[in-house]
Amino acid sequence: MNKVQVVEAQGTVEPWKGFKDFTVKKKVIESEEIFTLYLEPTDGGKVVLPKAGQFIGIKVKSEDEEMKKVIRMYSLSMKPNEDYYRVSIKLVEGGKMTNYLLNNINEGDILEVTPPKGLFTLNKEKVDKPLILLGGGIGVTPVLSMLYDVVGTRDNVHFVYSLRNMKVECFLKEIKDYREKGLINANIFFTRPLENEVEGKDFDRKGRITKEWIAENLPLDGEFYFCGNKGFTELVQNSLLELGVEKDNIHFEFF
Repeated sequence: MNKVQVVEAQGTVEPWKGFKDFTVKKKVIESEEIFTLYLEPTDGGKVVLPKAGQFIGIKVKSEDEEMKKVIRMYSLSMKPNEDYYRVSIKLVEGGKMTNYLLNNINEGDILEVTPPKGLFTLNKEKVDKPLILLGGGIGVTPVLSMLYDVVGTRDNVHFVYSLRNMKVECFLKEIKDYREKGLINANIFFTRPLENEVEGKDFDRKGRITKEWIAENLPLDGEFYFCGNKGFTELVQNSLLELGVEKDNIHFEFF
């Protein structure tokens, strides 16, 4: 995540200072490399209503003094609400926090959580323009939150999800269901599909997104929001600029 540390107060709850105790209400293994945590305030109260695209900071309660110092930021992956936060996390080889959360944190355990932060947020007022959301790998989580926030409320929503294969997917079925219901236009890229994964069934296109594909398949007069690793983000940004998309319509965050 980037280092933006801006809190946007919303809803009925004011942001707390620092960290607050949250209970892990549910833990779900989404795929071989991604798991999801559902977090609710331990005191039974409401949460600060986030804007779609924001993230929270998490640290653990541990007897390990070094582990107690580790803080990681994770994008929220749910429709903004005042009842709980949901984060979907990709395992990182050698990652202190990701591996600790997977192997040591269970339902009922307590984590310390910050209020929502971040400036990579959806502007819901520009409803007259097509909305294009692109996610690369686990960078799909903030744009997924944006999708949840608008799906069914406006037309001409495009969602592009680029990932390696099913080993690292999260909520792909929901995206496909939205497409089947005619709520969104969706395109799924698998950069390295497995042998048993079939183009046209499990995914729509093999390989990476290209400038040519963007030009032929996405409305260039829309609002673009995208998040992924540096390579993905720079590719999309540079392609859009080369295709003449106005800078004011390009919004992104590195993951």
